Amino acid sequence: MIDSNPVSTPSEKRAEEVEDSPLEKSVPYRQAVGSLLYLAMTTCPELSYAVSTVSEVLDCPKKSDWQAVKRIFKYLNGTREYGLFYKSDTKLKLDCYSDSDFANDNFSRRSRTGVLMTCGTGAISWLSRKQPVTALSTTEAEYIAACKGTKEMV
Repeated sequence: MIDSNPVSTPSEKRAEEVEDSPLEKSVPYRQAVGSLLYLAMTTCPELSYAVSTVSEVLDCPKKSDWQAVKRIFKYLNGTREYGLFYKSDTKLKLDCYSDSDFANDNFSRRSRTGVLMTCGTGAISWLSRKQPVTALSTTEAEYIAACKGTKEMV
């Protein structure tokens, strides 16, 4: 993917395909997602959402899932110069941001939580996970996300 055309976002809203064929066993899907998980957990918080969605189908990936993985690599190709930057001369203030999408999973109708914690000007902790329960409203989904952010902060 080193010669691929870069894209501006790591993921895009994918339409649910009715007839999507399974991926061949020779495609290194698990290895690619494992590498992306490492990046998303250690140095690239902007990949958290995209990587968490492609890691949900490790047991039986489809061709559209492989396209999503390749899109993440194309994004990385265009953002090689990006990185986390921590300044030593800034005030150390702890901030936590959380958000959720309401019932975005078409199969389970569960929401996804995103949390970002910063100290000063740099990100120190981040996550993107599917919520463990089905929220009945956008407000409930936001409360669950805020609770997750609070737990992370504590």
